[in-house]
Amino acid sequence: FPSHDKVEQTLHELLVTEAFSHIGVKEVGGNNRGPMVEKFQAAVGPAGKYQPWCASFVWFCISRFGAEKCCLKKTAHVMTMWSSAPQYARKKYGAPGYLMVWRKYDSEGKPLADGHIGVVREHMHGTVYSCIEGNTSDDSGVNRDGDGVYLRTRNSGARGSMRCVGFLDPWATP
Repeated sequence: FPSHDKVEQTLHELLVTEAFSHIGVKEVGGNNRGPMVEKFQAAVGPAGKYQPWCASFVWFCISRFGAEKCCLKKTAHVMTMWSSAPQYARKKYGAPGYLMVWRKYDSEGKPLADGHIGVVREHMHGTVYSCIEGNTSDDSGVNRDGDGVYLRTRNSGARGSMRCVGFLDPWATP
């Protein structure tokens, strides 16, 4: 029987594999629309329909195998997921299968309610991570309302209108 750590590691690996399998999915028929996008949105219930879907994408991936063990709130709203997360699930550094969380800030540096989230695929070096993200774009910068699922390189120390607030371990235990 595998140790608890091995089970957690397996869930993290499964999350990365599941998220990676959706790279290339694009919106179809309008903003926040399309057959796969609507499946992602349905993972969080009716509140996700036609809404920005980065958090819904994450929940869809988690729901494929590990939702019953996940310690995070099922929601389409990134900052609700972050603020309601148990302290032990919040991490300063990322690892494969963790969730990288960004918050939007206004021009005066005040935090706003909008955010963005993605699945860490790899910690590359220092503050640089490879992430799989839904509802983003293949452009530079953190786009919280793009057109598809992309593999992006992100710097958790970067400053701008979207800033990394930390990482979440979906299967952390106290």
